[in-house]
Amino acid sequence: MTTTEIDVDRVYSPSLWSHRFSDGEKVIESHVQALTKGTQCAQTTIPCLLNWTVNSTTSFHDHAIDLYFPSNVTELLPSIDSIKPKAIFVY
Repeated sequence: MTTTEIDVDRVYSPSLWSHRFSDGEKVIESHVQALTKGTQCAQTTIPCLLNWTVNSTTSFHDHAIDLYFPSNVTELLPSIDSIKPKAIFVY
């Protein structure tokens, strides 16, 4: 492998190379716990629409997403239920 070639599967899979835990499963468990805790914190502290149904004719069937808004959104909009996004970008 040259310096310009990268084993992408390994680079983007900490469960394959992390030394913080005894095995890859522990890495994944820790990651899931951290994300779950962060999500629960966000859902209780900032305005959000949970399980917002995406239009199945233009997206995946039975696909729902969670939308999170800036904390001042309630001052800017009369009702959070009136939000009709035109485009959604997922990074």
